[in-house]
Amino acid sequence: MVRNSIYKCNYCNCLLRLRYQVGYFNIPVSIYCPKCNCHISGTIVIDNKNTTISENIIGATETNNKDYNYVLELATEFLIDKYKQRDETTDVQMSMFVRRGFTTPSKNQRMQNLLYFVNQSDIYINKIENIYNLLSTNRVDLIRKYFLNTNENILVELNKHNNANNIINELDAMLATKHYVNSLLQPIMPEGVFNNMYQIMNEKTRRIVKKHVLSVKDYLNNLDNDYFKTYLFKMPSYIIDYIKCVDQLLPVYDNFDKFGNIDFTKQGVSTISIDDLAVLYKKGFELLCDSIDLLVGLYNIETNGTYNHFDTGIYDFNERLNGMGSKYNKYEYFTNNNSDLFDGIRGVLNNIIRNAEGHNSIFTDGLNQEVTFINKTKNGTKTYKTSFLEFGKMCVDLFTAILYIWEYYYQFTKFKSVLIDGVKLHYGK
Repeated sequence: MVRNSIYKCNYCNCLLRLRYQVGYFNIPVSIYCPKCNCHISGTIVIDNKNTTISENIIGATETNNKDYNYVLELATEFLIDKYKQRDETTDVQMSMFVRRGFTTPSKNQRMQNLLYFVNQSDIYINKIENIYNLLSTNRVDLIRKYFLNTNENILVELNKHNNANNIINELDAMLATKHYVNSLLQPIMPEGVFNNMYQIMNEKTRRIVKKHVLSVKDYLNNLDNDYFKTYLFKMPSYIIDYIKCVDQLLPVYDNFDKFGNIDFTKQGVSTISIDDLAVLYKKGFELLCDSIDLLVGLYNIETNGTYNHFDTGIYDFNERLNGMGSKYNKYEYFTNNNSDLFDGIRGVLNNIIRNAEGHNSIFTDGLNQEVTFINKTKNGTKTYKTSFLEFGKMCVDLFTAILYIWEYYYQFTKFKSVLIDGVKLHYGK
């Protein structure tokens, strides 16, 4: 069933006809008035049990007026047609569900899992926050108790050592917690990401350690004691912020493998808040730039034999990294190689977007669903324009890169604990 409602913008009185397909899941709304660019947001709550629909919209008010200036579709995970003026539309229009059925396969199980994840996102956030709170205070006893008592199938039995009874010390608790969170996050991992993380675990890190164990030990021994903890606890914080935005990115996920066929001049989304995603992007940008150092050292070891032997010579490791002028320059310079260590990590950052968010220089075009990021420097002004949908994909790509970095930190935390600190591993050995 398709519903139509007429809303009046609270700021410029533009009349909008909003049409949406009633389905099983709530519909997040994040659009911009085509006349004044003011943000209109909210949720269309669909209560299937009581067969009721509630339109909770902020920034515009429903009206009984039958006239309207523009029409826009609303959808949870579908692409929509961008704003059209009234004279460009007819009273009878094909529904998004039918239109999508003619052009793409029916919704697969991955999207169903993702929609259920979004519906339960507050529960997932609570679980991740609490398990990391316990880990940060070294409550190994409570982590073991939680995993033993829960009814969830959370610790996959890959072998006899992967069960809660083997959580004896802080390292065991860290490994089990990461295992647990990986299982929770699978619905929001783009296709292939989980397998790539498994490859990092079983191939890339072990390849380096096996061939260069003494150099790896030397590298790990020169890192600060809290080096790994710093990033391992920063990353879940970013991931929680990402989960809060996943409902905005559902159309990106649903069309992830079809981006090359999308006409961005005609098709768009009704879920994305540019302000929310810009803040998320900046946080991910900073995290990725800061955490790339570990991979630089590993690349040096695999390519040149020691962690401080760069392609251009031997230097003090920290001085070389800090002497690049900016975090972004460091990221760009040290990922500009063919090493598979940086697969999925290189090329995902845009410095103009990060600086524009930092200086509050972002301009949205609600009618055409385009956003322009402006970075003013002493050397001039740089701009970057993209569609809402493409910016959403950039956020998903950055999230994926951070998952990969997280896996490297997790693996080498384990190696440092065992090789340098002499900690005995019981879980997952």
